[in-house]
Amino acid sequence: DMSTLSVPDPLVVVVLAPVGRDAALATHTLGDDVLVVVVQDAVGLAEAIGRPDLGAVVLTAEALAVPGVVEGLARADRPAWSEIPVVLFVDDDRKADRYLAAADRFGPGVHLTLMTRPIGTAAFRSMVALALRGRRQQLRVRDLLERLGQFTEELEARVDAQTAQLRERADEARALARALSRAEDRERERVAQLLHDDLQQVLVGLKMHVSLLGTPGATADLPQRIAGFADEAITQTRNLSADLGPPSLDTEGLGGALRWVADDAEHRYGLVVHLDIDDDPAPPAAARAMLTRAARELLLNVVKHADSGEAWVRTWCEEDECRLEVRDQGAGAPDTERTGRGLGDLRRRATLLGGAVEVQSERGVGTAVRISVPMAE
Repeated sequence: DMSTLSVPDPLVVVVLAPVGRDAALATHTLGDDVLVVVVQDAVGLAEAIGRPDLGAVVLTAEALAVPGVVEGLARADRPAWSEIPVVLFVDDDRKADRYLAAADRFGPGVHLTLMTRPIGTAAFRSMVALALRGRRQQLRVRDLLERLGQFTEELEARVDAQTAQLRERADEARALARALSRAEDRERERVAQLLHDDLQQVLVGLKMHVSLLGTPGATADLPQRIAGFADEAITQTRNLSADLGPPSLDTEGLGGALRWVADDAEHRYGLVVHLDIDDDPAPPAAARAMLTRAARELLLNVVKHADSGEAWVRTWCEEDECRLEVRDQGAGAPDTERTGRGLGDLRRRATLLGGAVEVQSERGVGTAVRISVPMAE
């Protein structure tokens, strides 16, 4: 919007007419509507040209003979957008070519207009008004260029910041991928160990006891022992199935998944879980999966570290984000930065979704972990 740019108002018309009453005549002719500054020599002209409100310069032919005037108008340090309007009065339009040739020394930073004396009032005022209008346009261009430069700097700064953020997110993604790969390896090792050390031993025991059926060595309680081995095998396969395939988030939703997580923790570890679940609105699929897994890991942390038989799980969703809080009233920890490998992975997963993890813990009071994720995909 050009109307808001910082163009000085009014602009100044500088007059240098060293002979007779030409300066006073030019000032009188322009009238009270134009701000006129009369200078006496090249020094005054140089100072006036440096003013931020300079609009135009009026010279008589005699001024060109004043030492330093031409050199002052031909300064090489004038910015590219600036072209000073100069109105030059001459006595004989037949000598115009001579004056124009002399004015070539002004260089490209001066726009020269010749007027022949005697001065026509209307023509002079019109010429000065035209010069001031052109100068205002130049000043608007200056301000636009400055604003464009500022915008470019801001844009470059934003691009640099976003590039750095993307690099950081890429580093986090690579770190999370490595962490998930290690977690998958640990999970495979855990399942293999469970199958070998627990379930396989139960099945071997079951087979041995079944082989005793109908033999002289069979005892009266053999059926009960066989049933016990079978129950243990069923329990271990149920737990393994739950670990490998929790309920579908698409059908059960976040609320149903968290209720299953709470029941599983109570059944498996004896942990009493108090639920406060907001089922509506539902977060996106990636957020539901992340919050469900987070709840399982955080409840397992309560079992391992809190020295407490109770935990509280709360979810609530707002317009922009969905939050999960898991807290206990257990032992707590004095240093919430020492969060361990599992919670570090949670932080990385939440960050990749555009969320965050906050931990509050106090020894003897308990620990609260809050995870927030955006509602948008």
